[in-house]
Amino acid sequence: MAVPSSGGSGGTSLTPAATEALVAQLLETMVQAWRAGTRPRAEDFLARHPELWEHPEAAADLICEELCLRHEHGEELPEEEILKRFPQWRAQIQVLLDCQRVLALDPLTPPFPHVGASLGNFVLLYELGRGPQSRVFLASQLSLADRPVVLKLTPVTTHEHFSLARLQHSHIIPLYSVQDDPAWGLRMLCMPYFGGATLAQLLEVLQPITPTRRTGQCLREALQRVQAALPLLVPADGPNWRILAGGSYVRALCWLGACLADALQCAHERGLVHLDLKPSNVLLAADGTPFLLDFHLAQEPLYPHETSPHWIGGTPGYMSPEQQEALLAMQQGKKLTQSLDGRSDIFSLGVVLYEALTGSPPAARAKPLSLRGRNP
Repeated sequence: MAVPSSGGSGGTSLTPAATEALVAQLLETMVQAWRAGTRPRAEDFLARHPELWEHPEAAADLICEELCLRHEHGEELPEEEILKRFPQWRAQIQVLLDCQRVLALDPLTPPFPHVGASLGNFVLLYELGRGPQSRVFLASQLSLADRPVVLKLTPVTTHEHFSLARLQHSHIIPLYSVQDDPAWGLRMLCMPYFGGATLAQLLEVLQPITPTRRTGQCLREALQRVQAALPLLVPADGPNWRILAGGSYVRALCWLGACLADALQCAHERGLVHLDLKPSNVLLAADGTPFLLDFHLAQEPLYPHETSPHWIGGTPGYMSPEQQEALLAMQQGKKLTQSLDGRSDIFSLGVVLYEALTGSPPAARAKPLSLRGRNP
């Protein structure tokens, strides 16, 4: 984001390379601080490093990162308050806010039932997760000997089941059935229950351990810890379980990345781009098998000069530049200038692996620090 200079504050001049390295460190510090519960603002870092006022792109990166973190933690400020903080950059920050607003646009979502409710031949036993337009439950399917299943509830206007129906892969959760409940106005997607935990949950458990000290066994123990809190345990055994136990943390993540890349390849070959790959959409089953989750944003590739799509989504911090550009094009009613295809998913997979290998995701818009430099 190009922004005009504020005129500087007389700080020590930095070379472009030194500026890039400093900003990368500050952005990582900001992310870690927000994760730890403190809420530093972009101005806090600029006050400590006034020389950055001579580098407006650096200041813009700090502002962008704060906006992404506020969105991630549900702490958005009134738009006018943000603009007042940086009046000299009002027009440029307005573009960032417009992009964030597009991501927050959700169709009207009906109310969701709670644990204990019955929907059709399902009884909801335990809430496994939730999103802005969905709830995911462990449920009992009464018509099939009370077998445990995962029941994802979404508005009837969603079409994730069409995407899942096109995909059959050992690392993509299969779809058993789909059924609408008119009384609730919800669509029920029934899928197998494999237990386990999302990669986001595992990284949270592993956070006290620096990535350089983690092992495959650490990953397996984190999986056991999360699994122990579930009301229904699934046996943990098999070759994938032994892969986690028998190797290094890096080797385990390389294997995980290869499995997810193979699943993405399957989707791409069938004309689908996932568009929302992030740690919370990666499941490690109780036996260690990785699965790619949540195809509610998936759609066919988009190409330059086509009419902008009616809807496109994503998660700040994990989207490729092309996906961000498509979001703005949609919001402004413009045509795309570059393709949005499977390569965007590969970008997102890289961000996920970078976060898992280093302990934190690369900061928004900045060139990330060397992966090997952060984890030899």
